[in-house]
Amino acid sequence: MITTVTVGGVTLDPGMVLAEAQISHGRQSVGEPTAASVATIRVEHRGAMPTWHGGDVLTVDHVTGRLFSGRVTDCTLEHGLDESGSYGTFIVTAAGGVARLGLRVVGDEPFPQEPGSARAERILQLAEVPYVIDGPADAEILPRDVDAQPALGLLEGLAADTSAAVFDLPTGEVVYQSLSGRNRPVVPYMWSDFPPGDTWAGMDPTLSWAGAPPSIAEWPSPTSEFPVDLPGSVVLWGPQWQSSEGTVINHIRVGYGAASGSDQATTELIDQASVDGHGRRYVYLGTQLALLADAQARAQKVISTQSQDRWALDDVDVQLDLLDETQYAAVMALTCGDHVVLHDLPSPSPASDWPAIVEGWQYIETANAGTRLEQITLLLSDPLHSLAVMRWDEYPTLYTWAEHPTYLTWADLTSPDMLTVGGP
Repeated sequence: MITTVTVGGVTLDPGMVLAEAQISHGRQSVGEPTAASVATIRVEHRGAMPTWHGGDVLTVDHVTGRLFSGRVTDCTLEHGLDESGSYGTFIVTAAGGVARLGLRVVGDEPFPQEPGSARAERILQLAEVPYVIDGPADAEILPRDVDAQPALGLLEGLAADTSAAVFDLPTGEVVYQSLSGRNRPVVPYMWSDFPPGDTWAGMDPTLSWAGAPPSIAEWPSPTSEFPVDLPGSVVLWGPQWQSSEGTVINHIRVGYGAASGSDQATTELIDQASVDGHGRRYVYLGTQLALLADAQARAQKVISTQSQDRWALDDVDVQLDLLDETQYAAVMALTCGDHVVLHDLPSPSPASDWPAIVEGWQYIETANAGTRLEQITLLLSDPLHSLAVMRWDEYPTLYTWAEHPTYLTWADLTSPDMLTVGGP
């Protein structure tokens, strides 16, 4: 439950009743490069007019820690009447630091060629906001001439080109989370690291997972790095699965390097099996990437993650009152990029246990007849989109290559359930 709300450094006094709070963190989906946190509180008040102003810092604290820190953007005052007389209802909306980056103009000096995370840090430093860089240096980004623009637009373009995420932490810092920041620790043996023509059917049928070198078998993957486990009994009935052919991309060209006139050099990648099944679904991405290798990696990520339609859970409602103390604290501490596993999902389902990555959440707390009710909705993404693959030692030890369904690729195997599910 929420314990304290402050506006402009002043805690709401006892005469103010927090009737409702809605707080959003992170982004709606994995494809959204930037997302500002937003908090809206509804306060009923019978006393003197409070001295709240746009730009005041609004903080919301929960029994488990801080839920929100941002600045007030809008205030509304409505009036009501009951048996005790008239009262005012204040509706106060605040946004996190990402939203204010749209007001911070940077770029008065040229930028050198540098890794994406270094470019993000440069922009955030110039914008003079508290920030966190999550993930090591990644793709090389082209140098940039003097061209002053809002920091938000520069970060949005950078994140889109590098598959990064930009969001607010509940404590107020702006995070630039590179793809490697989600793949903690980085797993070098992904299917995309093998020659493109390799399939399970092409592996030696006598090999088993038990024969994997110890150095490989002991490497953990993000999906097994301390995920928050949620039993199906705490998920509001019933979770909704979605699959759409509209997300399929099987032919991509990625532009890279300095433009010659209006054109960039390009690299191209096609998944012919997907073209045969879905028809050609083509996209061109012009980017700020400086090097061919980075453009090839960007194209490979798109094809690896989007060449087939896949079942996924978009969001789930978690009944907080059904969690034990440890689970409750763990769920309330989730931020964009963290991992969860939902267990015992109702049949039929693509899998009974489903690993997912949290893209964001929406928290609602309301007061009703003296009782406070709270609920959180987790906005989830398929771990494949963050290249989060399984550990070798998570597989059945006697499972051989010959026993794998030939249609499965390494990227499909985000949980052991995918070994038996009837298709990717």
